[in-house]
Amino acid sequence: LDPDALAELMMLLSEVGAEALMDIFELYLDDAPEKVARIRELAGAQDHVTLARAAHALCGSSASIGARHLSELCRTLENASMDADHATMVDAIESESHRVREAIEAQIAELRSSAA
Repeated sequence: LDPDALAELMMLLSEVGAEALMDIFELYLDDAPEKVARIRELAGAQDHVTLARAAHALCGSSASIGARHLSELCRTLENASMDADHATMVDAIESESHRVREAIEAQIAELRSSAA
């Protein structure tokens, strides 16, 4: 996760509390795998318009929790031409989404331990 974005989220923590921030992270963790799977499915189906929309959705939610690199990968896929190597881009998105999941889970654990 981007350190600057994470710092902004931690500032938000003082306003909304640890529980609300954990809820935001957990909603992302619940939602992101489905979005990544949908992107994989659409890339295989060669549905470029719907693929771009799905990539845009994951781009936005990823940016909102500080997963800037994942957001950038999604933006690249969203803007890619129909001739682009979508499979390689989707592989990168899947890989980065796993790294983001681990980082978010670590943040949730840290929030829980500091709230206890």
